[in-house]
Amino acid sequence: MLSDLRYTGYFLFTQHSLATFEKCPLKFKKRYLEGLKWESSLREDVKKRLELGNNFHLLAYRYFLGIDSGIVEGVEGFEELNRWMDALQRHFKKDDKAMYFPEYKLRMAKKNMRLEANFDLLIVRDDSVEIWDWKTHGGNSAEKARNERLEGEKLRKSLQTIVYLYVLKEQLDKVALRDMDCSKIRMCYWQPDPPKVLAEINYSAHMHETFGKTLQNRIN
Repeated sequence: MLSDLRYTGYFLFTQHSLATFEKCPLKFKKRYLEGLKWESSLREDVKKRLELGNNFHLLAYRYFLGIDSGIVEGVEGFEELNRWMDALQRHFKKDDKAMYFPEYKLRMAKKNMRLEANFDLLIVRDDSVEIWDWKTHGGNSAEKARNERLEGEKLRKSLQTIVYLYVLKEQLDKVALRDMDCSKIRMCYWQPDPPKVLAEINYSAHMHETFGKTLQNRIN
């Protein structure tokens, strides 16, 4: 099956497709090979929460591009989105010396390692590069606090972390216009409510080698 994908020369693995194959190869076949889609069976409150998260991603995208958010009172979730954006603007005060790339896509191909990463935000500075990922999932503050340590550990070990850091390092010259040592790269997961870094990963050459082997094994 995967040899057929390599033969067609179009398929790019993402963290989602890799995770799908790991959980259910049949679902991977139906979704990614046959192109089948099916209606979501999520509860209405979960759908609204996802929509709120998508709207926050859009507002953050506009903020880092330096354009008006376009949000107006009366929009569903207005108060929550306003609060989240206030937190974002306080935490991420834009620096004229840095370059910001919101909702940025990077692709790489090294033999059969064809990967795609979709970043919420890349910040390129003179001596470092940062990946930021927004987490806007539901749950009250008490629930988040109880699970905070476990969640941070899960994020640090996640396929998203592996794919994002590996692809960025491999394609760094496309973004920063120069290469940098792995130690100059870090990835952070950030939530707006309450404002907090859930996990921070400082990259290294050893991690890059390990992540490369992990991804190669999964793709094989």
